[in-house]
Amino acid sequence: MVSHNADFYHHFYYLMIRSACPSGRVIETDNCILIYLENNQEQFFINFSCQYSVEELLNQIKVSGMMSPDCNVYKMAIHFDLVQRKIDAWDVEMPKPKPVEIPLHMKKTIQPIKIFLASSSELSQERQELALLIQKENNQLIKQGKYLELVIWENLLHSFQGERIQDYFNEKMLECNVIVVIIGQKIGNFTHEEFNVAWEHLKKDIIQIFCLYMSRIYQFLLRIELPLRITPECWI
Repeated sequence: MVSHNADFYHHFYYLMIRSACPSGRVIETDNCILIYLENNQEQFFINFSCQYSVEELLNQIKVSGMMSPDCNVYKMAIHFDLVQRKIDAWDVEMPKPKPVEIPLHMKKTIQPIKIFLASSSELSQERQELALLIQKENNQLIKQGKYLELVIWENLLHSFQGERIQDYFNEKMLECNVIVVIIGQKIGNFTHEEFNVAWEHLKKDIIQIFCLYMSRIYQFLLRIELPLRITPECWI
């Protein structure tokens, strides 16, 4: 079996990325290969190495002067195992969602469409991805006098006063126009309760509910029309 060193795989990775993304730029080649990609308002820094761990690779991505404050910056680290000849670890550092501010002169006229996101604690990355997508949509919708407001349980913790916090979450959920339930490999007890509460109110035509797997989130959001109109094909 032919063996190859780290330089071979670094070069192979570079050729693979450049063939898929010709506009990609190589920034660093010291025992790793850091590639920069840009797409609209998003920047991607992908660090690949056969020597450094993913934690070290993420910490290495500090490119001053290139990271724009107006863009969502994604950092990805990929470690390739020379012995097994495969990617054995990777990680992504997501950008923090930036709320789109409603202009003062529009605050009295805009009626936000409130979207409650029900999901268990281990799906934090999916919640962040959804928040980023809503941010991207709001950048355009705000120009049309429209706005999507995402309600997630983490943001409700600071305002809770009572005996049982899940009852408070359920109350806030039922104030929303749309309820999205994200289900991964399992469904937690609280997410299950939120689904059941929402389902009972759905049968009474009080709210709209969508139970989605992660792969359906983006397809769903792009089908929301304002004023709120939900087409039947959004349902699973």
